[in-house]
Amino acid sequence: MKIAPKSHSKTPDYSQLSQAELVSLLLQKDSVLAQRDTDIKQRDAYIERLEEIIRLQKVQRFAAKSEKQPLQITLFDEVELESAIDDLIDEIPEDSLSQELAQTKKSRQRQRGFSVSLNRVRREINLSDDEKAGAAKTFFTKVKEELEFIPAQLNVIEIWQEKAVFESLTGEQIIAAKRPTHPLGKCVAT
Repeated sequence: MKIAPKSHSKTPDYSQLSQAELVSLLLQKDSVLAQRDTDIKQRDAYIERLEEIIRLQKVQRFAAKSEKQPLQITLFDEVELESAIDDLIDEIPEDSLSQELAQTKKSRQRQRGFSVSLNRVRREINLSDDEKAGAAKTFFTKVKEELEFIPAQLNVIEIWQEKAVFESLTGEQIIAAKRPTHPLGKCVAT
């Protein structure tokens, strides 16, 4: 046996109401509908704001971006700036360069070796007496500079190699003292 579903919405009977009661009832329904319309408009505006926030969050999270910030200062551009200054100085004609500017150009040349303010220790590699026997003269040449690190102290070790010049009928011949092999090859650290 089939049972008919109960209808949830019953239409009220307004036949027994007076005209004034009907008007007040209509005004109440109009105010309720107006309130619902404003609530729906507010909800729609809120949903639009939330959707815009989500869209902005997606753009900020997944869009292409740079790690550079707008007010970020450049920290490591000294070398680039110096090379740019050198290039600009090179473009200036030589006769218009002042003497001071020419000197700064020369001083900007790359300095080879270590700072002269560091402590220096001279180590000499000498020829043996047998190797020096009969030499016309002997002299030292700087072969290498190494940087030795002692905690809170840096020393530049200058390695000087003694060389002997032998004169013969075929010309001069130079013999150098043998340098000890460095465990790190051509590395400047000890």
